[in-house]
Amino acid sequence: MKLSFKIFLGICIPSIIAILIISMKVIDANHETNIENERQAVVQSAKDIERNLKNTGINYDKDIIELIAPAYEKKGIYIIYSKNNEVLYNNNLYPMDYNKLISSVNENIYSTETNNFNELNYITSASKVDDGRYLIVVKNIDDVFDTRKNLINNCIYIGIILVVAIALIAYIISKTITKPLQKMKNEMTKLSKGNYDIHLKEGHSEFGKLAANFNSMSKELERRNNELVEAANNKQLFIDNLSHEMNTPLTSIQGYAELMEKANLTDEQKSKYLKYIEDESKRIQDMYKKLLLLSYKKNSDFEKTNVDMNKAFSEIHSTLEERLKNAGVELIINNQLNTIYGDETLIIMSTSNLIKNAINVSDRGSKIVINAFEMNNKKYIQVADQGPGISKENIQKITEPFYRVDKVRSRKNGGAGLGLSICKSIMDMHNGELKIESELGKGSIFILEFPA
Repeated sequence: MKLSFKIFLGICIPSIIAILIISMKVIDANHETNIENERQAVVQSAKDIERNLKNTGINYDKDIIELIAPAYEKKGIYIIYSKNNEVLYNNNLYPMDYNKLISSVNENIYSTETNNFNELNYITSASKVDDGRYLIVVKNIDDVFDTRKNLINNCIYIGIILVVAIALIAYIISKTITKPLQKMKNEMTKLSKGNYDIHLKEGHSEFGKLAANFNSMSKELERRNNELVEAANNKQLFIDNLSHEMNTPLTSIQGYAELMEKANLTDEQKSKYLKYIEDESKRIQDMYKKLLLLSYKKNSDFEKTNVDMNKAFSEIHSTLEERLKNAGVELIINNQLNTIYGDETLIIMSTSNLIKNAINVSDRGSKIVINAFEMNNKKYIQVADQGPGISKENIQKITEPFYRVDKVRSRKNGGAGLGLSICKSIMDMHNGELKIESELGKGSIFILEFPA
């Protein structure tokens, strides 16, 4: 059963039942009031007649009754008068048990009854005038019952009109209430089919707030869906790039190995090819370590300590000293930091990756400058090179795994395009940020920004 129909019935049925109950109670109360008024009128008439009888004396009672009876008869009131068990006057039209009525009379008590005969309604009042004399007054009360019947008929007509009006109002209310729900249902159907372009009308009502939450939910679902799609695409791209990067050194190793096995080579040539095999093996090993670190961020926790930056920079310089010498590049370190709160190994690795990246793009005789300082409650490590610089387009992509601005130069230097991706991951782990400032022809500055 549809909600709109349930609302429709929920309004109509209780309203109709309430109207019927209230109408019947009002009619019954009005009828009882009218009956009571007629009873009081009959009793009052009996009292008036008794007063006349007592005032005129017992010898003229029949004459008095005959004299006043026509006036009462015009009002629909009939009189039965008996004395010493003999009926002296009776103009009553209705059958009744006189003895029973008289036997129910007590002193100063007016015994009243309501009766029906051939669909005619009347009320009786029996009373004792004095010893041996009894008076019965009968009044037609058809008008009271006619009034009740008319009220019932009028209530039926009015009830029909009210039922139609209530049904119309209930229909409008049910449609008004369920219209936004129907709209939400339609939009949810669209959402289930992957259409996130949903704009429900918002407001301050319950439905308006529900619509606002629904809009927010659709936007969040769209965002998360886009993230999943992007993650799936990135994952596939990562796998494709990894396959390509792993295939290149493996092919070289296989080729040199086969050449050494089959060709008649000199010791010098063998030494040269073994060096190629060693370099390619180191390249695979380096790639393996970096891939492990990328996964480390998601699968492990790490312990933060106050890292001594003087010691860290000394270790970095010692590790890269031979590489700097072979590249003909000078490393200048300006350190104003005592400590950085984080993982020592990861901080050294991220800084080393930036320096290695700078060495790869630097010409002989150029300089790499490291500035480490604190500003605005944040700590910074800047690595500035004098290389060719990076375009704005490449800056947006350079932290993606396996992405390289100069693919030929990177391959020549053994790079796999993972260094900056590693740095970004390390900074994410430290709730920090990797920033890049660069301009073509003017070098680049890579900034590690740590929270205080």
